[in-house]
Amino acid sequence: MRIVVAGLWHLGTVTAGCLASAGHDVIGLDEDAALVARLRAGELPVAEPGLQEIVQAELASGRLRFSDSFAEAAGAEVVWVTYDTPVDDEDRADIEFVHTRALRLAEQMSEGAVLLVSSQMPVGSIARLEREIGGRVRVACSPENLRLGKALQVFRSPDRVVVGVRDAETRAILEGVWAPFAPRMEWMSVESAEMTKHAINSFLATSICFINEIATLCERTGADALEVERGLKSDLRIGPGSYLHAGGAFAGGTLARRMREVFPSLDGRTIAVLGLTYKPGTNTLRRSSAVEAAEYLHGQGARVQAFDPQISELPESLRDVMQLAASVPEALNGADAMVVMTPCPEFWDMRAEWARGIVFDAARFLEATLRGLPGLQYFSIGRAL
Repeated sequence: MRIVVAGLWHLGTVTAGCLASAGHDVIGLDEDAALVARLRAGELPVAEPGLQEIVQAELASGRLRFSDSFAEAAGAEVVWVTYDTPVDDEDRADIEFVHTRALRLAEQMSEGAVLLVSSQMPVGSIARLEREIGGRVRVACSPENLRLGKALQVFRSPDRVVVGVRDAETRAILEGVWAPFAPRMEWMSVESAEMTKHAINSFLATSICFINEIATLCERTGADALEVERGLKSDLRIGPGSYLHAGGAFAGGTLARRMREVFPSLDGRTIAVLGLTYKPGTNTLRRSSAVEAAEYLHGQGARVQAFDPQISELPESLRDVMQLAASVPEALNGADAMVVMTPCPEFWDMRAEWARGIVFDAARFLEATLRGLPGLQYFSIGRAL
Protein backbone atom coordinates (compact mmCIF):
# COMPACT_ATOMS: atom_id res chain seq x y z
CA MET A 1 0.00 0.00 0.00
CA ARG A 2 1.05 3.61 -0.53
CA ILE A 3 1.00 5.26 2.90
CA VAL A 4 1.94 8.78 3.95
CA VAL A 5 3.00 9.18 7.59
CA ALA A 6 2.62 12.82 8.63
CA GLY A 7 4.47 14.12 11.68
CA LEU A 8 8.02 12.79 12.09
CA TRP A 9 9.00 12.66 15.71
CA HIS A 10 9.01 9.47 17.80
CA LEU A 11 5.63 8.06 16.77
CA GLY A 12 6.00 9.09 13.14
CA THR A 13 9.52 7.80 12.55
CA VAL A 14 8.73 4.47 14.20
CA THR A 15 5.51 4.14 12.19
CA ALA A 16 7.16 5.03 8.89
CA GLY A 17 10.14 2.75 9.43
CA CYS A 18 8.09 -0.26 10.52
CA LEU A 19 5.55 0.10 7.71
CA ALA A 20 8.31 0.30 5.11
CA SER A 21 10.11 -2.72 6.58
CA ALA A 22 6.84 -4.66 6.22
CA GLY A 23 6.74 -3.94 2.49
CA HIS A 24 4.54 -0.84 2.23
CA ASP A 25 5.50 2.12 0.04
CA VAL A 26 5.93 4.86 2.63
CA ILE A 27 6.47 8.61 2.51
CA GLY A 28 7.39 10.28 5.80
CA LEU A 29 6.06 13.83 5.75
CA ASP A 30 6.85 16.84 7.91
CA GLU A 31 6.87 20.55 7.08
CA ASP A 32 10.14 20.98 9.01
CA ALA A 33 12.59 20.99 6.09
CA ALA A 34 15.64 20.74 8.35
CA LEU A 35 14.19 17.66 10.07
CA VAL A 36 13.42 16.07 6.71
CA ALA A 37 16.96 16.73 5.51
CA ARG A 38 18.38 14.93 8.57
CA LEU A 39 16.01 12.00 8.08
CA ARG A 40 17.00 11.69 4.42
CA ALA A 41 20.56 11.27 5.69
CA GLY A 42 19.39 8.56 8.09
CA GLU A 43 19.68 10.77 11.19
CA LEU A 44 16.77 10.45 13.63
CA PRO A 45 15.28 13.18 15.84
CA VAL A 46 14.94 10.74 18.77
CA ALA A 47 16.81 7.69 20.01
CA GLU A 48 14.94 4.40 19.84
CA PRO A 49 16.81 1.07 19.90
CA GLY A 50 17.01 -0.44 16.41
CA LEU A 51 15.13 2.34 14.63
CA GLN A 52 18.08 4.04 12.92
CA GLU A 53 19.13 0.76 11.31
CA ILE A 54 15.60 0.19 9.97
CA VAL A 55 15.29 3.72 8.58
CA GLN A 56 18.67 3.55 6.86
CA ALA A 57 17.89 0.12 5.38
CA GLU A 58 14.49 1.18 4.06
CA LEU A 59 15.85 4.41 2.60
CA ALA A 60 18.35 2.29 0.72
CA SER A 61 15.62 -0.12 -0.44
CA GLY A 62 13.49 2.72 -1.81
CA ARG A 63 10.43 1.70 0.21
CA LEU A 64 10.86 4.76 2.44
CA ARG A 65 11.48 8.37 1.56
CA PHE A 66 10.94 11.68 3.32
CA SER A 67 9.37 14.93 2.13
CA ASP A 68 8.29 18.33 3.44
CA SER A 69 5.49 18.76 0.86
CA PHE A 70 1.84 18.18 1.80
CA ALA A 71 1.18 17.46 -1.86
CA GLU A 72 2.62 13.97 -1.21
CA ALA A 73 -0.76 13.07 0.33
CA ALA A 74 -2.24 12.95 -3.16
CA GLY A 75 -2.60 9.39 -4.35
CA ALA A 76 -1.99 7.79 -0.96
CA GLU A 77 -4.44 5.10 0.09
CA VAL A 78 -3.87 6.00 3.73
CA VAL A 79 -2.52 9.18 5.33
CA TRP A 80 -1.52 8.42 8.91
CA VAL A 81 -1.44 11.47 11.24
CA THR A 82 1.30 10.94 13.85
CA TYR A 83 2.15 14.45 15.04
CA ASP A 84 3.09 14.83 18.70
CA THR A 85 0.35 17.06 20.11
CA PRO A 86 2.23 20.06 21.60
CA VAL A 87 1.58 21.00 25.23
CA ASP A 88 2.56 24.13 27.14
CA ASP A 89 4.10 24.39 30.61
CA GLU A 90 0.65 23.93 32.15
CA ASP A 91 0.02 20.74 30.14
CA ARG A 92 -2.58 22.44 27.96
CA ALA A 93 -2.65 20.64 24.60
CA ASP A 94 -2.47 22.58 21.35
CA ILE A 95 -5.24 20.67 19.56
CA GLU A 96 -5.35 23.13 16.67
CA PHE A 97 -1.75 22.26 15.75
CA VAL A 98 -2.83 18.74 14.77
CA HIS A 99 -6.29 19.69 13.52
CA THR A 100 -5.10 22.28 10.98
CA ARG A 101 -2.47 19.92 9.59
CA ALA A 102 -5.00 17.11 9.27
CA LEU A 103 -7.24 19.45 7.25
CA ARG A 104 -4.34 20.44 4.99
CA LEU A 105 -3.59 16.78 4.35
CA ALA A 106 -7.25 16.02 3.61
CA GLU A 107 -7.32 18.78 0.98
CA GLN A 108 -4.62 16.93 -0.95
CA MET A 109 -5.98 13.40 -0.56
CA SER A 110 -7.85 11.39 -3.19
CA GLU A 111 -11.56 10.86 -2.70
CA GLY A 112 -12.27 7.76 -0.60
CA ALA A 113 -8.77 7.55 0.88
CA VAL A 114 -8.41 7.12 4.65
CA LEU A 115 -7.12 9.78 7.02
CA LEU A 116 -6.01 7.78 10.07
CA VAL A 117 -5.37 9.83 13.23
CA SER A 118 -3.07 8.53 15.98
CA SER A 119 -2.09 11.86 17.52
CA GLN A 120 -3.47 12.35 21.03
CA MET A 121 -6.67 14.34 20.66
CA PRO A 122 -9.82 14.74 22.77
CA VAL A 123 -12.98 12.75 22.12
CA GLY A 124 -14.93 14.42 19.33
CA SER A 125 -11.86 15.44 17.32
CA ILE A 126 -12.57 12.94 14.54
CA ALA A 127 -16.21 14.04 14.27
CA ARG A 128 -15.04 17.65 13.98
CA LEU A 129 -12.63 16.72 11.20
CA GLU A 130 -15.40 14.85 9.38
CA ARG A 131 -17.70 17.86 9.54
CA GLU A 132 -15.05 20.21 8.17
CA ILE A 133 -13.78 17.81 5.50
CA GLY A 134 -17.31 17.13 4.28
CA GLY A 135 -17.17 13.41 3.54
CA ARG A 136 -14.68 13.49 0.65
CA VAL A 137 -12.22 11.28 2.53
CA ARG A 138 -12.74 8.67 5.24
CA VAL A 139 -11.52 9.49 8.76
CA ALA A 140 -10.55 6.88 11.35
CA CYS A 141 -8.79 6.74 14.71
CA SER A 142 -6.12 4.40 16.07
CA PRO A 143 -4.80 5.63 19.43
CA GLU A 144 -1.03 5.76 19.78
CA ASN A 145 0.23 2.67 21.61
CA LEU A 146 4.03 2.89 21.53
CA ARG A 147 6.36 2.69 24.51
CA LEU A 148 9.64 4.54 24.59
CA GLY A 149 12.56 2.14 24.41
CA LYS A 150 10.36 -0.73 23.15
CA ALA A 151 8.59 0.98 20.27
CA LEU A 152 9.68 -1.37 17.49
CA GLN A 153 8.62 -4.45 19.42
CA VAL A 154 5.27 -2.91 20.30
CA PHE A 155 4.56 -1.78 16.73
CA ARG A 156 5.56 -5.04 15.09
CA SER A 157 4.14 -7.43 17.70
CA PRO A 158 1.39 -5.55 19.53
CA ASP A 159 -0.83 -7.30 22.06
CA ARG A 160 -3.69 -5.71 20.13
CA VAL A 161 -4.46 -2.69 17.96
CA VAL A 162 -7.45 -0.46 18.70
CA VAL A 163 -9.08 1.14 15.63
CA GLY A 164 -12.22 3.24 15.40
CA VAL A 165 -14.00 3.30 12.02
CA ARG A 166 -17.37 4.33 10.60
CA ASP A 167 -17.94 1.66 7.95
CA ALA A 168 -16.84 -1.68 6.52
CA GLU A 169 -15.02 -0.06 3.58
CA THR A 170 -12.71 1.92 5.89
CA ARG A 171 -12.09 -1.21 7.95
CA ALA A 172 -11.15 -3.18 4.83
CA ILE A 173 -8.59 -0.56 3.78
CA LEU A 174 -7.02 -0.43 7.22
CA GLU A 175 -6.88 -4.20 7.51
CA GLY A 176 -4.38 -4.01 4.65
CA VAL A 177 -2.18 -1.64 6.66
CA TRP A 178 -1.78 -4.06 9.57
CA ALA A 179 -1.92 -7.29 7.53
CA PRO A 180 1.90 -7.84 7.59
CA PHE A 181 1.90 -7.69 11.40
CA ALA A 182 -1.23 -9.85 11.91
CA PRO A 183 -2.14 -8.39 15.32
CA ARG A 184 -5.37 -8.91 17.18
CA MET A 185 -7.58 -6.04 16.01
CA GLU A 186 -10.11 -4.37 18.28
CA TRP A 187 -12.57 -2.65 15.92
CA MET A 188 -14.97 -0.16 17.46
CA SER A 189 -16.64 3.17 16.90
CA VAL A 190 -14.46 6.23 16.42
CA GLU A 191 -15.62 7.78 19.68
CA SER A 192 -14.91 4.57 21.61
CA ALA A 193 -11.38 4.44 20.17
CA GLU A 194 -10.78 8.06 21.19
CA MET A 195 -12.08 7.39 24.69
CA THR A 196 -10.03 4.19 25.02
CA LYS A 197 -6.78 6.17 24.82
CA HIS A 198 -7.87 8.54 27.58
CA ALA A 199 -9.15 5.66 29.70
CA ILE A 200 -5.82 3.81 29.39
CA ASN A 201 -3.81 6.91 30.31
CA SER A 202 -6.01 7.56 33.32
CA PHE A 203 -5.88 3.95 34.47
CA LEU A 204 -2.07 3.80 34.25
CA ALA A 205 -1.68 7.11 36.08
CA THR A 206 -4.04 5.87 38.80
CA SER A 207 -1.98 2.68 39.11
CA ILE A 208 1.23 4.66 39.63
CA CYS A 209 -0.39 6.88 42.25
CA PHE A 210 -1.88 3.84 43.98
CA ILE A 211 1.37 1.87 44.32
CA ASN A 212 3.22 4.91 45.63
CA GLU A 213 0.56 5.39 48.29
CA ILE A 214 0.93 1.70 49.19
CA ALA A 215 4.70 2.24 49.39
CA THR A 216 4.19 5.02 51.93
CA LEU A 217 2.05 2.70 54.04
CA CYS A 218 4.74 0.01 53.75
CA GLU A 219 7.34 2.37 55.16
CA ARG A 220 5.11 3.08 58.17
CA THR A 221 4.11 -0.50 58.87
CA GLY A 222 7.32 -2.43 58.20
CA ALA A 223 6.04 -4.03 55.00
CA ASP A 224 8.16 -4.16 51.83
CA ALA A 225 6.62 -2.54 48.72
CA LEU A 226 8.54 -4.86 46.38
CA GLU A 227 7.04 -7.89 48.09
CA VAL A 228 3.58 -6.31 48.00
CA GLU A 229 4.11 -5.56 44.30
CA ARG A 230 4.94 -9.23 43.71
CA GLY A 231 1.81 -10.23 45.58
CA LEU A 232 -0.35 -7.93 43.47
CA LYS A 233 1.12 -8.96 40.13
CA SER A 234 0.77 -12.66 40.89
CA ASP A 235 -3.00 -12.19 41.13
CA LEU A 236 -4.46 -13.13 37.74
CA ARG A 237 -6.99 -10.32 37.99
CA ILE A 238 -4.10 -7.82 38.06
CA GLY A 239 -1.25 -9.49 36.15
CA PRO A 240 2.53 -9.17 35.79
CA GLY A 241 2.41 -6.34 33.24
CA SER A 242 0.49 -3.90 35.43
CA TYR A 243 1.95 -0.47 36.22
CA LEU A 244 2.70 -1.24 39.84
CA HIS A 245 6.21 -0.32 40.88
CA ALA A 246 6.85 2.26 43.56
CA GLY A 247 9.15 5.19 42.84
CA GLY A 248 7.78 6.35 39.50
CA ALA A 249 6.75 9.73 40.91
CA PHE A 250 9.99 10.45 42.75
CA ALA A 251 10.40 14.17 42.19
CA GLY A 252 9.40 17.46 43.78
CA GLY A 253 7.67 16.89 47.11
CA THR A 254 8.49 13.20 47.34
CA LEU A 255 12.19 13.88 46.81
CA ALA A 256 12.04 16.75 49.30
CA ARG A 257 10.54 14.49 51.97
CA ARG A 258 13.38 12.00 51.62
CA MET A 259 16.14 14.60 51.47
CA ARG A 260 14.89 16.46 54.54
CA GLU A 261 15.67 13.29 56.51
CA VAL A 262 19.36 13.92 55.73
CA PHE A 263 19.88 17.57 54.81
CA PRO A 264 18.16 20.37 56.75
CA SER A 265 19.01 22.56 53.74
CA LEU A 266 20.14 21.84 50.20
CA ASP A 267 21.63 25.30 49.74
CA GLY A 268 25.28 24.87 48.72
CA ARG A 269 25.07 21.09 48.45
CA THR A 270 26.28 19.22 45.36
CA ILE A 271 23.88 16.51 44.19
CA ALA A 272 24.67 13.94 41.50
CA VAL A 273 21.66 12.88 39.39
CA LEU A 274 22.02 9.61 37.48
CA GLY A 275 19.64 9.27 34.55
CA LEU A 276 17.76 12.16 32.96
CA THR A 277 15.58 10.72 30.20
CA TYR A 278 11.90 9.87 30.40
CA LYS A 279 12.77 6.19 29.98
CA PRO A 280 16.03 4.26 29.53
CA GLY A 281 17.17 3.63 25.99
CA THR A 282 15.80 6.91 24.63
CA ASN A 283 16.97 10.53 24.59
CA THR A 284 13.58 12.05 25.39
CA LEU A 285 13.63 14.61 28.22
CA ARG A 286 10.05 15.82 27.82
CA ARG A 287 7.97 15.18 30.96
CA SER A 288 10.90 13.45 32.65
CA SER A 289 10.68 13.09 36.44
CA ALA A 290 14.47 13.24 36.52
CA VAL A 291 14.48 16.69 34.93
CA GLU A 292 11.77 17.79 37.36
CA ALA A 293 13.91 16.52 40.25
CA ALA A 294 16.97 18.38 38.95
CA GLU A 295 14.95 21.58 38.63
CA TYR A 296 13.67 21.15 42.17
CA LEU A 297 17.19 20.61 43.54
CA HIS A 298 18.50 23.63 41.63
CA GLY A 299 15.62 25.70 42.99
CA GLN A 300 16.62 24.73 46.52
CA GLY A 301 20.12 26.10 45.97
CA ALA A 302 21.91 22.85 45.16
CA ARG A 303 24.53 22.39 42.46
CA VAL A 304 23.35 19.55 40.19
CA GLN A 305 25.80 17.31 38.33
CA ALA A 306 23.97 14.90 36.03
CA PHE A 307 24.87 11.96 33.82
CA ASP A 308 22.79 9.98 31.33
CA PRO A 309 24.30 7.61 28.74
CA GLN A 310 21.83 8.86 26.10
CA ILE A 311 22.39 12.60 26.59
CA SER A 312 25.48 14.27 25.14
CA GLU A 313 24.17 17.84 25.24
CA LEU A 314 21.55 19.61 27.33
CA PRO A 315 18.88 21.82 25.78
CA GLU A 316 19.52 25.49 26.41
CA SER A 317 16.65 25.69 28.92
CA LEU A 318 18.45 23.27 31.27
CA ARG A 319 22.03 24.52 31.03
CA ASP A 320 21.60 26.85 34.01
CA VAL A 321 19.86 24.09 35.99
CA MET A 322 22.57 21.45 35.91
CA GLN A 323 26.04 20.56 34.71
CA LEU A 324 26.15 17.57 32.36
CA ALA A 325 28.87 15.06 33.22
CA ALA A 326 30.48 12.65 30.76
CA SER A 327 30.49 9.67 33.15
CA VAL A 328 29.22 8.40 36.48
CA PRO A 329 32.51 9.15 38.29
CA GLU A 330 32.51 12.70 36.92
CA ALA A 331 28.94 13.24 38.10
CA LEU A 332 29.85 11.94 41.57
CA ASN A 333 33.00 14.04 41.88
CA GLY A 334 32.58 16.18 44.99
CA ALA A 335 28.90 15.25 45.39
CA ASP A 336 27.25 15.21 48.81
CA ALA A 337 24.64 12.72 47.61
CA MET A 338 23.60 10.68 44.59
CA VAL A 339 20.02 10.44 43.27
CA VAL A 340 19.26 7.49 40.95
CA MET A 341 16.44 8.56 38.64
CA THR A 342 16.25 6.74 35.28
CA PRO A 343 16.92 2.97 35.60
CA CYS A 344 19.54 2.79 32.85
CA PRO A 345 21.04 -0.69 32.38
CA GLU A 346 24.46 0.99 32.15
CA PHE A 347 24.24 1.61 35.93
CA TRP A 348 23.86 -2.08 36.84
CA ASP A 349 27.60 -2.69 37.05
CA MET A 350 28.18 0.39 39.17
CA ARG A 351 31.34 -0.05 41.18
CA ALA A 352 30.97 0.05 44.91
CA GLU A 353 33.66 2.73 45.21
CA TRP A 354 31.58 5.07 43.05
CA ALA A 355 28.73 5.08 45.57
CA ARG A 356 29.96 7.09 48.51
CA GLY A 357 28.09 8.68 51.37
CA ILE A 358 24.37 9.07 50.62
CA VAL A 359 22.27 7.45 47.89
CA PHE A 360 18.60 8.14 47.09
CA ASP A 361 17.31 5.30 44.89
CA ALA A 362 13.52 5.57 44.90
CA ALA A 363 12.73 2.59 42.69
CA ARG A 364 15.40 0.44 44.41
CA PHE A 365 17.04 -0.10 41.05
CA LEU A 366 20.51 -0.53 42.54
CA GLU A 367 19.48 -1.95 45.90
CA ALA A 368 21.15 -5.34 45.37
CA THR A 369 24.42 -3.61 44.52
CA LEU A 370 24.46 -0.78 47.03
CA ARG A 371 22.34 -1.52 50.07
CA GLY A 372 24.44 -2.57 53.04
CA LEU A 373 27.76 -1.22 51.76
CA PRO A 374 29.89 0.00 54.67
CA GLY A 375 29.62 3.73 55.24
CA LEU A 376 26.76 4.16 52.75
CA GLN A 377 23.38 5.60 53.68
CA TYR A 378 20.84 4.13 51.26
CA PHE A 379 17.34 5.63 50.98
CA SER A 380 14.52 4.21 48.91
CA ILE A 381 10.71 4.13 48.74
CA GLY A 382 8.45 1.40 50.09
CA ARG A 383 10.62 -0.02 52.83
CA ALA A 384 11.18 1.11 56.40
CA LEU A 385 14.63 2.58 57.06
